[in-house]
Amino acid sequence: MNYRSTLWNYGRHPSEIMPELLGYCDIITGDIDTADTYFGIKTPADLSIENKFRFCCEALLKKLPALKIIGMSFRGTNEVQQPTYQCAICMNQEIILTPVYTIPQTTDRIGSGDAFMGGLLFGFLQEQNAKQIIYTAAACGVLKHSMEGDFSIISIGEINQFIQSGPVNKIIR
Repeated sequence: MNYRSTLWNYGRHPSEIMPELLGYCDIITGDIDTADTYFGIKTPADLSIENKFRFCCEALLKKLPALKIIGMSFRGTNEVQQPTYQCAICMNQEIILTPVYTIPQTTDRIGSGDAFMGGLLFGFLQEQNAKQIIYTAAACGVLKHSMEGDFSIISIGEINQFIQSGPVNKIIR
């Protein structure tokens, strides 16, 4: 679920098209705002990230009961305005959130959602459990911030190093 109003030019509102297409999906990623645009899911703004995710997942699963995995990443900033990144997964009715990662330096955040999705799919195809999947996806999303351009090339070693140590402000490659 990746809605960009400036890129949508199909003569109909996305809510008239996307719900049917998403009905064929086993795995989706996206964001809470797009769930509202596509399905009219109004997640209360005053909830914590975890409760927003839980609320949105419960509503999405009612509308898309065939879903096996819902993944989301949440960007933010901390008290000193450093970028933060947190990820969540709903799999088999279980919800798991990663810690909130502070990103020490951003080269380019464009493509971090695609990297997150790539990590999620990789973890799923490796038959990882929900916790392993979301930590793999989070590693890919955060590590993408250190790469220029809208693509990422991340090794298993880099993913494992990130999972063990979190983001560090030194080059590990």
